[in-house]
Amino acid sequence: MEANTPLPGYAARERGTSKAVDSSCAQVAQRPGGRTYLPLVAKMRFLTAKFMRFGLVALFSAAVYSITVAVVISLVRLDGKLANIIGYVAALPLNFIGHRHFTFSSTGIVSREAIRFCLLHVVNIGVSTVGFGVLVDGVKLPFWFGILGVLVLVPISTFIVMDVWVFAEQRRPIVHD
Repeated sequence: MEANTPLPGYAARERGTSKAVDSSCAQVAQRPGGRTYLPLVAKMRFLTAKFMRFGLVALFSAAVYSITVAVVISLVRLDGKLANIIGYVAALPLNFIGHRHFTFSSTGIVSREAIRFCLLHVVNIGVSTVGFGVLVDGVKLPFWFGILGVLVLVPISTFIVMDVWVFAEQRRPIVHD
């Protein structure tokens, strides 16, 4: 028996037939009134699986970024800062498509999500630059603290913002008894 389970931040509507996101993750519990929900352990498994998919897409995006930057610096002979921007922009389409379809299974309006996605990444560039500057220039820590701060803060905050705002309309998990 299949039951749709509402999770906070997920769209109430569903399009077509959905596959189970992680069918091994849940036992359905009943609330008064007949609504089903995922117990805490099942929610954690579901979010962990989603975060793992997020990381996989990020690895592919990082590969596109790295290869693009290396080619632009070594073959085109552009400045490293400009190559960084070109690499970042080159990875965005793969990042958007991967997260929209694979990580978050979005059912929202593509144009609205694309605008939100771009806004998020503009903020990400600013946050990572300011955060790095504060840690390295302001607090006078070694540069690798700045890198570590960016590598921890940006992916976690990006995952949360994508989950609840950019790709807020997602297929809900289907759980099995």
